[in-house]
Amino acid sequence: MISRRLLRIKVLQTLYAYNAFYDVETESDLRRARHELQRSIDRSYTLYQLVFLLLIDLQKFADNYNNELKEKRLAVNRVENPNQRFVNNRVIAQLLNTKALMDSTLTWNEAPLNLNSTETKAQKKQAKELETSDNQKLVADLFRTMIETDAYKAYMNGSEDSYDADRKFIIGLLKSLENNESLYELLEERSVYWNDDIEFVLSMNIQTLERTKESATEIKLMKLYKNKDDEEFATTLLDETIQHHSQNLETIRGVLRNWDWERLTNIDKNILEMALSEITVFESIPVNVSMNEYIDLAKFYSTENSSAFINGILDIMVKKLKSENRIHKTGRGLIEKNLK
Repeated sequence: MISRRLLRIKVLQTLYAYNAFYDVETESDLRRARHELQRSIDRSYTLYQLVFLLLIDLQKFADNYNNELKEKRLAVNRVENPNQRFVNNRVIAQLLNTKALMDSTLTWNEAPLNLNSTETKAQKKQAKELETSDNQKLVADLFRTMIETDAYKAYMNGSEDSYDADRKFIIGLLKSLENNESLYELLEERSVYWNDDIEFVLSMNIQTLERTKESATEIKLMKLYKNKDDEEFATTLLDETIQHHSQNLETIRGVLRNWDWERLTNIDKNILEMALSEITVFESIPVNVSMNEYIDLAKFYSTENSSAFINGILDIMVKKLKSENRIHKTGRGLIEKNLK
């Protein structure tokens, strides 16, 4: 399922884009912001499925490669068969049996090809051919990189032929994708958000495989959301941040003291507004959990010194909110954890 951390990132990206281009306090643009947020979340889940389909494509490429190699050996009277361990990988066999994957019509494109009614059949065909070509190039690049690794050679020639060995290799392969340049190039071309998503998505893929049993005939895919609370979290956070924009800015400016508001980057303003909304609206989330999350977002998305600045401002702001009795926590929200 999509993590709360990734959901916060999706809200931040949506806020940043719409604060730059729209007056999101109008109802029509608020609806547009909600739509873009949901679309971005859905595309993250699509990437989760596409990664599994990429493993299947890699297995099919390996099978074709072995068949061609076998034919070449027969042509020169060499009778030994290519090593089929990767082709026969039990985890990939489970993926091949996963109906939700095999029946899907998922695409690496940012939007389904048939949504643009102005495209001619020839243009749609050309776009589809381009996507197929890019995907084939990615699979070929991944295969060439994979077969040169020590992990692949150890797996293919190892004495242990088991489900656990198969799964261990596939999980290691997924981890290696996080730093694969060919994959990052494709992600950058296909979606404006996927480069930020891939680390979180790959962890979802790995968790899915870790909880899969050998006796299972197919892979049980994660749901998009863990529960109803997670499903409502991102939309509520976006709505509350937008609808209380003026009030949030007044609160933030009140704790900046001698700091010039105009010197703040837009991303820092968005982070502070989101943090303020989360701390005051979500009663079940501990204050320190929220603070840590937004300090981490500042480390990744803002300037070098922003995380320390955000930390200091949030600390002052929380004390002010508590003194004004604007923070109300219940259940898990009452748990206090140490700040990083």
